[in-house]
Amino acid sequence: IDQLPDELRAPLVAHYIDGRDQRDIARALGTNQSTVSRRIERGLNSLREYLRDQGVVVPTTAVLASLLAANAALAVPTGLIASLGKVTLAAPLGATAMTASTTTVSLLVTKLAAGILIAGSIATGFFLLSPTQQKDMDMTDSAPTAITPKHDGNRVWIAEFKHREPMAETIRWDSQLRALQAMLAQRGEQVSFDELAALSGEAFLIAHNRDWYGGDLHLSAPMEPLTCAGKALGYQSRFLSLGRFGVVKSMPEDEVRAKTFAFLELIWAEIDAGRCAMALGIDDSCGRWGVITGYNRADLKMHYDDGTESGWRPIPGISGPTVGLGTVGHWDGQVRGGAFTEHRYSTLGGWQSSAAFILGAKGEVPSGKDRIRMTLELAVDNYHAPVGESHWPREVHFGSSAYQAWAEDLAELNNINIDQLKTEGAPADEREYRNLELTVDQIVRGRAAAAKFCEQAVEHLPEAREPLEAAAMHYRAQVKLASEAFTPFTPPTKQLDQARIDWLTDQAKRDAGVRAVEQMMEHEQAAIEAIKQALTE
Repeated sequence: IDQLPDELRAPLVAHYIDGRDQRDIARALGTNQSTVSRRIERGLNSLREYLRDQGVVVPTTAVLASLLAANAALAVPTGLIASLGKVTLAAPLGATAMTASTTTVSLLVTKLAAGILIAGSIATGFFLLSPTQQKDMDMTDSAPTAITPKHDGNRVWIAEFKHREPMAETIRWDSQLRALQAMLAQRGEQVSFDELAALSGEAFLIAHNRDWYGGDLHLSAPMEPLTCAGKALGYQSRFLSLGRFGVVKSMPEDEVRAKTFAFLELIWAEIDAGRCAMALGIDDSCGRWGVITGYNRADLKMHYDDGTESGWRPIPGISGPTVGLGTVGHWDGQVRGGAFTEHRYSTLGGWQSSAAFILGAKGEVPSGKDRIRMTLELAVDNYHAPVGESHWPREVHFGSSAYQAWAEDLAELNNINIDQLKTEGAPADEREYRNLELTVDQIVRGRAAAAKFCEQAVEHLPEAREPLEAAAMHYRAQVKLASEAFTPFTPPTKQLDQARIDWLTDQAKRDAGVRAVEQMMEHEQAAIEAIKQALTE
């Protein structure tokens, strides 16, 4: 405490050691309560970092605050409480205040550590952790659980795996995150969907297809979400793909088969280590992400779980018939986002051959602060992502240009044939309007997750509290605007029902939608500027 700057030490000591409330402290310091609250928070974070350096790790600043209040009377002599609290407040900010002796401060640290061990473990459920253990705890609720795969003849599988939520019922942009969430849960790591949405960059993403075709928008992203999330969680993640289907189809069959088998060996090695892998296109729906939980090398089958059903299945194009666009020697699936392959860097996603994702072993986990900075930098990158072409190809906009294109196209959407909209199948010009559903859904669910992430990031970046809270406010404003202006499109249903037709054919509602998008664009720009400021703090 003695090492804290005057402006942080004064309110901290007065509040937790002298027992004064924040309004009283604000009056004594000639400032407002919110400023006092921010200084106390910054002081707690600085003290927590100091204790970490001394080998005493406190799980959160909230725990430290409660322990300071509970153990203040035991921590320092009564005389020092009075002199340190009153004299520090009496000194003007920036002036030299009375300081405690080194011996007394050491006594404080020693007794505080004992208080953390006793009160923290009993009252709050936390225990003293080593710096490495605490770093892991900052990332997830628990460390990965070691799983021993079961062996039955030629079969090797992880019987403990249970998929929690059917991916077939989720909209396409988030299905791979659901699979990743289930795979992390198998390892004993409970990571919320909102956290994965932020760490992957999905929470900060918006995309718009200029011809309103939603069939490929669910694949369009300027980053590779799974790898981003895996890296943030400390895993040695690796995305596997032979490349785009059109390129691989022209390659010699022997070469394709050999490379696919090399991928299978990597997947099977994961199973041998007690770790599930992910793949897409193993089922018969051409593209849903699922979790590989076992393999049979002799029969060339894999145990596949997509959340709706699980079982042993032949590998398409290898030991079973081809599905979707697949041919002999490989399977195909719909990859969302950029995927590096030896043939090219696919910046937007699309149909990839023999695509899979290996989470890998857990390596060094980034600190909470590093993880937050990685995620915030990803948000800025997504905002400035250039316009690109999708798999088909179609022009897709991201970030700042996506809002502009969305508003412009919505304003021009004025000659809609109701009969064509009601026609079963794809409406005129392949305008499924799933584009609108997908975009609105990413705002409503994605920006809500982004706001939550920014609010929680203050714990690790207290010096950036104001810009982070501002970013969260702007993200929540977008959620409100999208929910109110595009009500028929939330939640996503993949159906063009009467409520949606009524909205699309109502000029006033479309005009209101344009205004809402323009306001969302302003909020997005403000949020990104706030994040940039936070990254400089």
